Amino acid sequence: MLIPIIISSIIGALSAYVRFRDFATKMEILVKAQGELTNTLTKLRDADHLSPSLKSLYNKALEHFKWKFENTWKPTDKDKAAWKAIIEYREKQDSINLQQNNNLAKLWIHQLMLLSNTEMYTGERCIQVIDEILEKPVYDWTLELQKQLSIMKFNAINKEGGSDEELNEALQWKPTEEYVIKFVEQHITRIMNKYEK
Repeated sequence: MLIPIIISSIIGALSAYVRFRDFATKMEILVKAQGELTNTLTKLRDADHLSPSLKSLYNKALEHFKWKFENTWKPTDKDKAAWKAIIEYREKQDSINLQQNNNLAKLWIHQLMLLSNTEMYTGERCIQVIDEILEKPVYDWTLELQKQLSIMKFNAINKEGGSDEELNEALQWKPTEEYVIKFVEQHITRIMNKYEK
């Protein structure tokens, strides 16, 4: 007679504990997140590149893992496999980006070496400087080039042993904004025609 009362008390206590810890809601969130994760991974496997919607799904998958780790849930084997798949996809995407942006990669590497060789910057600062260069709009760089072209021409003539008249003429030269834009456009087109395949 006492055993049924003890068993129902234990069941009642466990039920209250489960409700108190909100396990049902947590399980529902986990099942939903795993469904989103599986959907994301399927789309990632089939995609050549990250579209905005795919990037959003990718970020949701990463948020799922962040939530799990912050809430001290032990990752399952499925979670570990999903994490590995996301990392592999990211590495594949990085490789594709390099293949599709070969010329940018060459210039980035060259600029990194130039900055590093000045011994003015740490490796990390070299990368930050390149980021700052790339953040600046092309138009702003065109205006910077406009300011520098006359001194660049002067230096070139000076190296070739030009006359004082030629050197003075180079310093007096003031290229127009339109001239500089056309100059940049022509050389970018030349590079693309020569190196983009």
